[in-house]
Amino acid sequence: MELKKDDYKLIATDCDGTLLDSEGYLSRYNKRVLAALHNKGIKILFVTGRNDILVKDYTDELGIRPLIIGCNGATVADFYNGGGRKRIIALQKEELKALFDIFDEFSIESKAFTCEACYTNSKLLLTSGMSLVVTKYKKKIKNDIPYHYIENMHKAEELTDVVKVVVIDNNIERLLKLRDKLNESISGIYAVKSNVNCLDIIKKGVSKADAVLAVAREHNISPEQIIAFGDNDNDISMLKAAGLGCAVANASENVRNNADVVIKSNDEDGVGKFLAELFEINDV
Repeated sequence: MELKKDDYKLIATDCDGTLLDSEGYLSRYNKRVLAALHNKGIKILFVTGRNDILVKDYTDELGIRPLIIGCNGATVADFYNGGGRKRIIALQKEELKALFDIFDEFSIESKAFTCEACYTNSKLLLTSGMSLVVTKYKKKIKNDIPYHYIENMHKAEELTDVVKVVVIDNNIERLLKLRDKLNESISGIYAVKSNVNCLDIIKKGVSKADAVLAVAREHNISPEQIIAFGDNDNDISMLKAAGLGCAVANASENVRNNADVVIKSNDEDGVGKFLAELFEINDV
């Protein structure tokens, strides 16, 4: 495949495990490459399974004020130009009830995320907040969200803006069985792995690809003009929708098999080095 830098107008990159290193840092090299591309008129999107606000630490460091796609495409946020959240797609009350009924069957704890807070029936998650999700990371999160304990997750059914429900389980076999049960039983939701031990449940039809393409259309950018980067199953839709889908070397086998290109790992600045070579950025 012959790649031409002039063919691409938008970069959409996953964060954890892709743009960020394994300790949760955005490297100086990747920052400088993204800033250089921004200065060339290339649009940059941060695309994450996390709540959008939890990625703002990294966009603050860049100084280029990109849009953030959060919760696997359920939200699109502009925290810098007065736009607020341009998109919020929430789960419906009946979908939440069906979810929590199945969680009860599996005797499994969960977290329900709105745009501004998290509600959980796990006291462990309550006391550790986001830090438990990223325990391997040394970087501390400034823009964390409040965690609220609710003894029975069915109380979260009354919330009108739940954009994502998360299950973390180190029993991978049980997690995969739960994923399959949810996708087979509840027509309005989509359950997808976002990490080896993490399952994200969002509104069916919501995906990173859907949100990236929506932003691209607003800027008259075609799918063929998009480069996307990812490492996990929730990135596959975005990689396949983009003109060029890139998997980092540390990506799962499933992701690598669905990518056009496999690049260096997240700990080798794979995203930055690939873009620097493609766009001939030498002064970084």
